[in-house]
Amino acid sequence: MSSYNDFLFKPDVNRNIVYFDKEKNIPVDFKGYESFFYPADSLGNIDFIFRAVNIEKFEHSTLNDDMGGLSLSESLQIIGTLLDTLKNSETKSKRWTQESLKVEMVERNPKLKQRKIDDYFSLSNKSYKSEN
Repeated sequence: MSSYNDFLFKPDVNRNIVYFDKEKNIPVDFKGYESFFYPADSLGNIDFIFRAVNIEKFEHSTLNDDMGGLSLSESLQIIGTLLDTLKNSETKSKRWTQESLKVEMVERNPKLKQRKIDDYFSLSNKSYKSEN
């Protein structure tokens, strides 16, 4: 990353010496760096290396954000139980409602909680309606 403007050291209101943006005359915020830095084109042909654990944490956080806090394994557990419930139902001609599905799914798989199923169905319905 390269800075847009030059920095200088200057005391802030608490008299701590910090980086100041020379043009804006404000302390540089390294956490919200977007307004102070831009990707540098001058890096050339380089490779970045990331530890697998960091990539896994990033992927996990992204998946959870996309699915409203439901993990991939929780989602797959719900789908598997749903399919098992429909396939092994005693009454094949039953008209299923979301509530009756949920009750039977929890009976078949005690690890599932009704609230998680409600959350999953809600996200699924929103996704379906937004696509159609």
